[in-house]
Amino acid sequence: VADDILDTESDAATLGKAAGKDAGRNKATLVSALGLVGAKARRDALAADAQAALDDLCLGDRTAILSEAARFTVARKN
Repeated sequence: VADDILDTESDAATLGKAAGKDAGRNKATLVSALGLVGAKARRDALAADAQAALDDLCLGDRTAILSEAARFTVARKN
């Protein structure tokens, strides 16, 4: 989901690769299916679900790296 959003919103300089390739290829993405706002909402919901699942596992300090991965996925710019 995050990749679909980045491909839609970002530019080549920020991404370090060509942007807009999915739309140019008429590729089905979550952005094309849900719209940009809907795709962002889905991305955020998935990250929240991942965080809740980690909290339920009670892995203690070991959850920190996995929690950070979920946050990184939402916040990344390239």
